[in-house]
Amino acid sequence: MIARIRALLRKTDTDKARLDINQTVQEVVILIQDDAVQKGVALRMELAADVLPVLGDRVQLQQSS
Repeated sequence: MIARIRALLRKTDTDKARLDINQTVQEVVILIQDDAVQKGVALRMELAADVLPVLGDRVQLQQSS
C-alpha cells in the first residue's frame, strides 16, 4: 500500500489489473458505510449485471472515493 501511495504521489505507473467494477464499488461502499450512516446519509446501489472489466489499480480507485 505504501508503494502504491508513493507511486501515486510520483505519478508513476501503478499496478493495473482487470477489475470487476461492481465488486470495487461494493468494497468502497463497505469502507464508507459507517461514516455515511453517522452523517445521516442513506446509500443505495443499483449495479448493472453485464459490465465489462475495467483496467485500473483497485487501491487507487478505492482511495479516490
